[in-house]
Amino acid sequence: MMPARRDKKRVVRKLDRRDAWQRVAAATGGRFVEGKRPAKDKVVVSHGPWPVWLDTYTVNTGQTSVTYTRVRAYVLGWREMTVLVRKRNVLDRMVEAFGFSSRPPLNPALTEKYVIKGKPLPRLPSFFSGSQVGEAIMAVPSLRLEIKKPGRKMRRRFGESSGVVVCITTGVICEPERLVGMIDVVKEALDSLLRVGEANSDPLPKRTT
Repeated sequence: MMPARRDKKRVVRKLDRRDAWQRVAAATGGRFVEGKRPAKDKVVVSHGPWPVWLDTYTVNTGQTSVTYTRVRAYVLGWREMTVLVRKRNVLDRMVEAFGFSSRPPLNPALTEKYVIKGKPLPRLPSFFSGSQVGEAIMAVPSLRLEIKKPGRKMRRRFGESSGVVVCITTGVICEPERLVGMIDVVKEALDSLLRVGEANSDPLPKRTT
């Protein structure tokens, strides 16, 4: 009797950052911008009048360094609407249980996973309704999305009426599908800002770097 043949485990080669990001550029019709080293590589994707940038940055706290993967885009004609989407935690649930916080009237699956805040608060539903922003967020395992005023350097470059859409997650992400998903979140947010009158379609005066 022949001994049972053992199935060999299929070894899947993990993509390195450069390979993964080149695939993202190809999948999105974007441009891969090679840096002097892989940590400085970027991808830029055009979405209407807006360049959408994928890169990483590192925050040094003095005791440790944390690297984040970031997708961002700048807009003109921003009227100071802010949006924050962050992962819900145990403390958030405790605060809600004691009645000190409530969830906006949005998709329950979205608000169960994420805390969503913004100003002016009554405009949040209009930002999410009639768009695919919520669906795009739910398609990514974990992220933080912010729409806010840019830093001083970018305001000098683009003007005081500029805003920025930023989608970040912890670590250097080398999964093309996840990175494409983050880019999709920013694209949907840009479209929604334009739809609700919180951005216009004017091109940026200079390239975002």
